[in-house]
Amino acid sequence: DEAVHCAGGSASMTGTTLALLLRPSDGEEHQEEKVHILTKIGPDFAGNTLLEFYRRAGASTRLVLTDETARTSMAVLPVFK
Repeated sequence: DEAVHCAGGSASMTGTTLALLLRPSDGEEHQEEKVHILTKIGPDFAGNTLLEFYRRAGASTRLVLTDETARTSMAVLPVFK
């Protein structure tokens, strides 16, 4: 059993899915990101986890705003095997 941390909400999931679909295949030359995530996060575990999630998917995080007073929400999905 494990917990999977992922981006929640339809806009966040849509952006991440598009980034995954549009990222270069293995062996292809890396190009500039085609999907940009625009959201606000806090300086916390959930915010850092989401940034890494977006980056691993191949999305640009240049438009992600970090609000020092905000707390980031996140979906945590239990996975039972």
